[in-house]
Amino acid sequence: MRLTILPYRKAIIYEPQVKTLALRIFSSSHKNKEKRKLVNSELYQKISEYYFDDLFVNDSPNELFSGDLARRMLNDVEKSINSCEEILIHCVLGKSRSPAVGIALNEIYNLGDDSQKLKNQFPNFNERVYQILIQENIKTLLT
Repeated sequence: MRLTILPYRKAIIYEPQVKTLALRIFSSSHKNKEKRKLVNSELYQKISEYYFDDLFVNDSPNELFSGDLARRMLNDVEKSINSCEEILIHCVLGKSRSPAVGIALNEIYNLGDDSQKLKNQFPNFNERVYQILIQENIKTLLT
């Protein structure tokens, strides 16, 4: 399984070569704003959007990543992973949220990438997002 982690500006021009699941991460302030679509391709098997913020800022209403959102994301991946050969994950800059999700999914689903190498490649990955995904997966396995 190929794992591709990109910033928004590269994701919107990315053309998949194999059947792909796309996970799009936006800030909560973009919920009701128009966003550019990904390249129109029949190879996108599913495109899911998630809205959460990277950091907590007291002056503005933020939505931080939660267990509920992690479970929704894991369910979306679980439903599509067997019909895809690639997972594309993007957030605005491709440095914090999407790498955290990618690293966690790599470990949860044994996608084949070296997680330590990914952590070195994306040193600013959001540890909180990563930990919540890992914890929610463990909870699911225990129930």
